[in-house]
Amino acid sequence: MKALKYDRFPLLIKYIDASDKLSVQVHPNDEYAIKNEGDYGKTEMWYVIDAKEDAKLIYGVKEATTREKFKKALINKKLEDYLNYVSVKKGDVIFIPSGTLHSILGGIVVAEIQQNSDTTYRVYDWNRVDKDGKPRELHIEKALDVIDFNITGKILSPTLQKLNGYSLSNLAKCDYFNVDEIRIESKYSDKTNEETFYIFMCIEGSGKLNYNGKIYPIFGGKTFMIPAKEEEFEIDGQLKLLKVYL
Repeated sequence: MKALKYDRFPLLIKYIDASDKLSVQVHPNDEYAIKNEGDYGKTEMWYVIDAKEDAKLIYGVKEATTREKFKKALINKKLEDYLNYVSVKKGDVIFIPSGTLHSILGGIVVAEIQQNSDTTYRVYDWNRVDKDGKPRELHIEKALDVIDFNITGKILSPTLQKLNGYSLSNLAKCDYFNVDEIRIESKYSDKTNEETFYIFMCIEGSGKLNYNGKIYPIFGGKTFMIPAKEEEFEIDGQLKLLKVYL
């Protein structure tokens, strides 16, 4: 993939522990966002780190949903009839291109990788109100402009390729980021190539990073970055990592 030029750090990396359901939202693509918000759009992905037994997400809309039906349901407060609910479990992968209606419901912990943008259109907030009895701001008309009503959602489960000392699977590859899952059984060696940094998110287990002559501990929830300059590094231990790069 040809390297892109950026005027800011290109990615946002997060851990989200959703004890309650979050608002239903959608992100525009770059073209719409730059024109209407003066910011980038957002494509993102979730990796389910943990989930309760009956955990669900909202991913897209139900089949045969149209803009007109969706808008009418919003007006009549019956939007939940048109949301596509999907069950998820630990290890599932959800790729969310711009235009995809989505929400994390309660009882789920995810690693989130996304474009560095704050452009979000809130569509529905479960009729909740704040302490003053006021609902949160919604962005209905802009959301209707950008929702892709053909996206009904599909959950992905990675297929791992066993290598020497670790297993690897590519989870996402798009214009904005690549994400690999790496399950280290003993040792993993790698090096940067002067074209992209590597961000590692430890989602399970523990180990040690040997980089630039120093040893650094790695444990669940730890996130670290290897700069893009060409350097070798090694990770020892028994752990599961997400590797994020351009």
